[in-house]
Amino acid sequence: MSDALRRLEQLVGDWDVTLTQAWFLDSLDTEIHGTATVEWYADAFLLLHGEFPGRTPEEGGSAWSMAFARNDPRDTFVALYHDDRGVSRVFDMTYDGAEWTLLREDRTSTNGS
Repeated sequence: MSDALRRLEQLVGDWDVTLTQAWFLDSLDTEIHGTATVEWYADAFLLLHGEFPGRTPEEGGSAWSMAFARNDPRDTFVALYHDDRGVSRVFDMTYDGAEWTLLREDRTSTNGS
């Protein structure tokens, strides 16, 4: 395991999570609370499984997963996202031991899909 990947060790465990400041929520002040668990997979990836109880599908709750990995040639982290709606996304990720950032800057589709 690389030293860079080893820095993610402090993310391992069970977490309370809050989603806020999201453009797709009713308001930027809306807060959605849930839980997440992060664990190692094969000493090469971190897997995160999260839930937002009572927040769709049909208010039964939503589940989502992410895999965090290292892109050694670019000296960066990457995060792969998937949720129970069937949505998959790729995020650039930074983590400096105090601040964790996920960034996605996909081009806007012009055909409505």
